[in-house]
Amino acid sequence: MGGAELVAGTRALLDRVGAPDRTMECVLVGGTSGKGSVATGLAAHCERAGVRVGLHTSPYLQVATEKIRLDGQYIGGAEFAELVEWIWPHLEAWRDPAHLRRRYGAVSLVLAAEAMRRHGAQVGVFEVGCGGRFDPVNALAARAVAITTVGLDHVALLGPTLADIAWQKAGLIKSAAPVVTAARGLPLQIIQREAASYGAPVRCTPADNAALAGALFEVCRGTPAPRLPPQAVRLPGRLEPMGVQQWVWLDGAHNPEKLAYLVRQLHGRPAVVLFGALAGKSHRPMLKILSRLARTLVLCPIEVPGKLPTDLAELTRQAQEWFERVEPAPNPEAALAFALHRRQPDQIVVVTGSLYLVGRLRSRWYPAERVVEARSSWPPRLDGP
Repeated sequence: MGGAELVAGTRALLDRVGAPDRTMECVLVGGTSGKGSVATGLAAHCERAGVRVGLHTSPYLQVATEKIRLDGQYIGGAEFAELVEWIWPHLEAWRDPAHLRRRYGAVSLVLAAEAMRRHGAQVGVFEVGCGGRFDPVNALAARAVAITTVGLDHVALLGPTLADIAWQKAGLIKSAAPVVTAARGLPLQIIQREAASYGAPVRCTPADNAALAGALFEVCRGTPAPRLPPQAVRLPGRLEPMGVQQWVWLDGAHNPEKLAYLVRQLHGRPAVVLFGALAGKSHRPMLKILSRLARTLVLCPIEVPGKLPTDLAELTRQAQEWFERVEPAPNPEAALAFALHRRQPDQIVVVTGSLYLVGRLRSRWYPAERVVEARSSWPPRLDGP
């Protein structure tokens, strides 16, 4: 299933189930870094302003119910199961196993739109999964579009250059809907050209997630964004300290841009790094950036259905160029045990490289079943080191 076919198929599925997305204003949020924070920030502004809002994010960290948030809470487990039963009869045309991985994002999006419709959402905020032009999110009619930043990520899918990636992300622009972006240089020029072809105004902001979210609210609602309390845009697995002693920090950074931000935020704090990443990522520049944070690196494989695993032996070989000590482990749990054993009293363990890795290890403190029950990523914590 090609990209254009996937978008068309998503639109056809939405229409087949009654076009739930057309009952609300849809805002599309793409970009290389910060799109989850900007999408969550926009939803928080809407909640603060008394606007009923739904939020669909991608990917989830621990459980699929995280992908659908309704007025500040994850969808309940029973309601999510009922939605899956509801959509199942409509999926006959997509039951070819060869299309399984590509159609998952489309089905998730349709489930989210229907959940939002049932809850009376006035605004639906949809985070792009990958790219934009050929992502299922692009089947939605946009009230506004955000393209946060443009950097090198998912190059195997989006292309090897910034121009390629900017073209993919600019594909979210397909009407006169206003565009908010923090892109600069050539990517901004490509976004502006695409926007001009549709008569869409472009508003540039600083490369700051809060500024982007505020500007996006203003272009959507026509009023200044309300002030948010400090914890309104807290995201699980992003610079998140765990346990009583806070020895372990989880951060799902998975491209050079995000890892550079992580290193800056830790301000040279001594660390052991636990790293795992999927195939197709820019491993070498990622490892080089992390070498500024630590001299000891623990590596582990990540197994995700439908995604290619990384060659751990090759990753180990690359890491030895940058780190004094590199220890491969057979799985994430063993890797965390290794890292905790290797840390010195003044060191933290930083787990990074993949949201899938972070989500799996986060369950040590916040079990997935408790996340579902609480409809929050912060149920009562199981404490430990």
